[in-house]
Amino acid sequence: QHTMAVLLLPLFTLIIAAYLPGTKLKSWSGHPMAASVKLWGLTHLLANGTLADIILFTSFMMWGIFDYRASRQRDKKAGVRYPYLGISRDLIAIVAGIVLWVAFAFYLHEWLIGVRPFN
Repeated sequence: QHTMAVLLLPLFTLIIAAYLPGTKLKSWSGHPMAASVKLWGLTHLLANGTLADIILFTSFMMWGIFDYRASRQRDKKAGVRYPYLGISRDLIAIVAGIVLWVAFAFYLHEWLIGVRPFN
């Protein structure tokens, strides 16, 4: 379970990159939030095995997959490009993602979800 929690670290960087213009992640993926939902669903599927967990996390993962694909197709058709504004934006996203991951893993997950990822 600890391995799964660590695998979620990039997810928080993707979430920050979704809202911070000019990152390489945004430029490369186009839709880092949808990518993070896919990763979130997959890692939670690997860590949880009840029928309810499988239904919930598979649903989110599939939504992320389909949303990402549709968004990329829409961008391609419209000629949308997301500019890269330099490494400083990437560093902000990475540091903020790590801070958000620590806050969520050690404090917010239990408070919001009722489960402690690290016992």
